[in-house]
Amino acid sequence: MALVSVLLVRTTDDAGQAPETVGEATLIPIQSDDMTTWPVVSWEEAVERLQQCRVSLAGQSHSRDVFLTMKDARHVRAVEPVLDDLWDVLDSLPEGCGPRSVWTE
Repeated sequence: MALVSVLLVRTTDDAGQAPETVGEATLIPIQSDDMTTWPVVSWEEAVERLQQCRVSLAGQSHSRDVFLTMKDARHVRAVEPVLDDLWDVLDSLPEGCGPRSVWTE
């Protein structure tokens, strides 16, 4: 099984108008069965890697598994304590430090 995502580019103006779709990317593979073999790190280690700006791609599953691809192309996975903790960490990162791409299933 492989999950895929479609990236929609949306925009809104400062007047609070409803977002408008301005572009769409092709299907992007975001998860495959072999991700379950990625090395496991603690949640604290995953957060540390994010805070050190070492992550290029991050994703989470409904089962609280978090998948991180490092900028050096290595992969790790962790389990977040509570669903969507990843988003809280991402929101706390300095501008420009977060992953270039984030997905959720």
